[in-house]
Amino acid sequence: MDQSTTTTRVASVRFRIRGGYDGGMPLAAQTGHARIAALLRQAVERKSVPQSLLFAGPDGVGKRAMAIALAQAVNCPNQKAGDACGECHTCVRIARGDHYDVVTVEREDDAATIKIEQLRDRVLDAVGYRPFEANKRVFIIDPADAITDQGQDALLKTLEEPPPAAILILISAYPDSLARTIQSRCRRLRFERVDSGIVEEPAIDFEPALAFLMAAVERSVPKKLKASATLATVKGDRRVREAVSARLEIVAALLRDVSAVAADELGAVQHRDAAGELRQLAKSFDQHRIAKAWSALQRAQQALERNGGPKIIADWTVMSL
Repeated sequence: MDQSTTTTRVASVRFRIRGGYDGGMPLAAQTGHARIAALLRQAVERKSVPQSLLFAGPDGVGKRAMAIALAQAVNCPNQKAGDACGECHTCVRIARGDHYDVVTVEREDDAATIKIEQLRDRVLDAVGYRPFEANKRVFIIDPADAITDQGQDALLKTLEEPPPAAILILISAYPDSLARTIQSRCRRLRFERVDSGIVEEPAIDFEPALAFLMAAVERSVPKKLKASATLATVKGDRRVREAVSARLEIVAALLRDVSAVAADELGAVQHRDAAGELRQLAKSFDQHRIAKAWSALQRAQQALERNGGPKIIADWTVMSL
């Protein structure tokens, strides 16, 4: 498609976010959800942001603010360390809901649902066009659980094969009400209620998670437990549970990479700087074992949510992979 067609179409779908934004906070300023912000900054810096994201969590905890911050980060011309400057013309326009390439879809007026006509006009008919002036076109659907069944069916095709320059962010306080096929196509990030006592959380790196997964193929139990201890060790361990949960999410992301490498779908790999380790892991994880690992990770996250001991959970998980 030619650029002139692109320009005309993009102009026709431009609109403002209801209520607007007077300003915007970069990812680094999202202190209430610093773990998620750190994961997103890492993905932006590595140019490996998942194209389909599901921001799940209670209403009013900052999911849309994080989505706007991510849209700024991927499009800021002054991007540094995977984050936006928050001050340039691009960042300000995105924060105000006045940027051609960042589109938010929400219920109209007092409607109970987001109708398929809205999705067609603002997302489905527009997602295939190249960015008009940004690096990425970002589509934010809030709340995604308000999409009609017909709309979800139509959206699924886009989530299965999103255009390379598009990022779709679904926001929901009731993610399990979405079709399972929709949920499975998105990388889910869970937002919890913000603890007013939280000021800063340490950034979570992925090396302990990689070592944890590598240890799963070891026959040596001591090596497994050593990697488990690394996963569950955090400086000043005031938030060990949150750190273990974050690292288990990275283990899950690495497993997706292992599955992609095994299927020779290298374009879907996020952690390309760990290509050697991923190839090694792909030799040990067939589809049956990957499914078993997914189940173990899910049970581990559930145990953490029920206040299970992080170290015991980490030990059990690495022995189960």
